[in-house]
Amino acid sequence: MNSLAKKVFKICEKKYKPADFKYHILPVVKNAVLLARWKKADLKIVETAALLHDIGRTAGARKKFSAQNEHHI
Repeated sequence: MNSLAKKVFKICEKKYKPADFKYHILPVVKNAVLLARWKKADLKIVETAALLHDIGRTAGARKKFSAQNEHHI
């Protein structure tokens, strides 16, 4: 994991609910990295984006979004 992703990882680990982080975010990061390596994509961008892909659903932002997946851009 690159230095930017490590910093984002620490922030996200605190922001997401533990189960969401362990059973959703981490598998997304793992799969994103596998695909990035396969496609020769920029790992720094891919890891960071994978960690942040659901940041709109964290506790502070939940009030703005319903339980449905309205957080997608």
